Amino acid sequence: YRKVKKKGSMRIETQQISGDGQTHDIEVFTNCLKFGDREFMCSFGRDITARKQAELKLKESEERFRAFMDNNPAVAYIKNESGRHVYGNQMLFETFETDSDRFVGTTTKDFFPADITEKIEAQDLKVLSDRKTLELEPYYEEIQGQKRWWKEAKFPFTDFSGETMIGGFAFDIT
Repeated sequence: YRKVKKKGSMRIETQQISGDGQTHDIEVFTNCLKFGDREFMCSFGRDITARKQAELKLKESEERFRAFMDNNPAVAYIKNESGRHVYGNQMLFETFETDSDRFVGTTTKDFFPADITEKIEAQDLKVLSDRKTLELEPYYEEIQGQKRWWKEAKFPFTDFSGETMIGGFAFDIT
């Protein structure tokens, strides 16, 4: 009662076992209310089991995606329509000596010289305009002082918000 009175309200999540033995996740709200010179504590709860199960499935899906992508031998990335990176996998971070915090929000210009950037941006525009996968012929680049041959594919997809994105995989075939 003192905690609720001090804060004015309180929200907790708990679990309860129903009469049939099933466990339910419950969200409980408690408020202190004043009417004249009298104080009342008012509580209500709601079953949030379905929401908690959905959150768990989403977390499992995200962890599975991350594990799959980070153990993938290809450099993988996602860009938005304006050319900003929104995702990169572990192989990309190792190849370009970066990490997620420094990579997300960057553009091709942050990693390549102007002539290569121009070529990559033209490819991206083609993927967006044609709305189909673009498989590139093997090509040679120097990255972080190392000469490498790459085989790459780029493809368009629509994300959860309806924005068209460009996904890409590049394999080092040196």
